[in-house]
Amino acid sequence: MHLGGPVSAGAISAAVELSPAATTEAVQRLVARGLLVRGVDPADRRRALISLVPETAERLDALYAPIHTAGVALLHDYTDAELILIAGFLDRGRALQLDAAARIRAVR
Repeated sequence: MHLGGPVSAGAISAAVELSPAATTEAVQRLVARGLLVRGVDPADRRRALISLVPETAERLDALYAPIHTAGVALLHDYTDAELILIAGFLDRGRALQLDAAARIRAVR
């Protein structure tokens, strides 16, 4: 997942909906494997920024480029009205799943 450049652990945590502790653990493991790099935020030297190493970005792009190309081609098979309907269905389905996840978390 490209988040548009170096990002904080908090931004990663929010994007993937993991706890800060789980995100820190995952980031540490990926840094140790050489897939990510941790740097200092030039605007706030107390804050760390995490980014993909160039080789990781290239590998991700190579893996997902065919999916992107196929997905774009698939979308051209639908009319604008059909795409609006599909997007609405997906948005409602996502909301349903998020509500269910919140309900399940509350049971703990």
